[in-house]
Amino acid sequence: YVYECNNDIHAHTSYYSNANDTYQTRHNTIFMGDQHDNQSLTTAFDPTNGYLFVAWKNSGGGIRYRLVKFVVSGSTFDYYMTSQITNHNYGDVRSGSMSAMAASFSETDGCFRLAMINSYSNLHIITFEPSISGSTPSITAKGSGNAYTSMNNTEHLWMAYNSNDNRFLITTRNGQSNDDKCYYYYFSTASSNGAITNHATGYVYSAHSVNYTRCEYNPHDNCFIVTFHYTGGLGIKQLDVSGTSI
Repeated sequence: YVYECNNDIHAHTSYYSNANDTYQTRHNTIFMGDQHDNQSLTTAFDPTNGYLFVAWKNSGGGIRYRLVKFVVSGSTFDYYMTSQITNHNYGDVRSGSMSAMAASFSETDGCFRLAMINSYSNLHIITFEPSISGSTPSITAKGSGNAYTSMNNTEHLWMAYNSNDNRFLITTRNGQSNDDKCYYYYFSTASSNGAITNHATGYVYSAHSVNYTRCEYNPHDNCFIVTFHYTGGLGIKQLDVSGTSI
């Protein structure tokens, strides 16, 4: 569980006992970093290798992130962390957009993706590769690019991973031309250099004033499920995948 408190980022871990349906605290508090600006915080987890990627917008506008490697040996549950990294190489996170970052992990190529609306109003995607040497984890930016440009006040990003095709879907409150509809952006990125291939885009709901979006992928039915909050309540939409089309 990752959260913000007094502009700092913390994490807790728990152990779940299936036998009696109880949770036991493993780590009460793990200090992840500081200078959170109270807007953007996102995480992604690699369940196979135990990597947790945490990224947030810092008080200076840049992206700040950290990789945690969790290690289990018998009854011992430990973790190792990279240093706190602050990065301004991709344009800062757009100051006028709320929740303008989203992260996801690919089980196909073992890389994380971080999406953000940057200070140039672009939907920018960065591909990160995690690794570890002994007890020293590291994370390397393999490359990045703009999936879309001139996004204006687009915000409330969420990202889901298509495990069948190694592709990703981002849902947003699209602020382009004061639209404010719930849009989706379907794309893939190369793990070698972060090159982006756009596949499909559109909106899931035509009315204005969408506030929040969430999306998840259902591998059994090869579809995404999108939920969104708007002035009339809560909406749910199924997006079927057909090759590179939605």
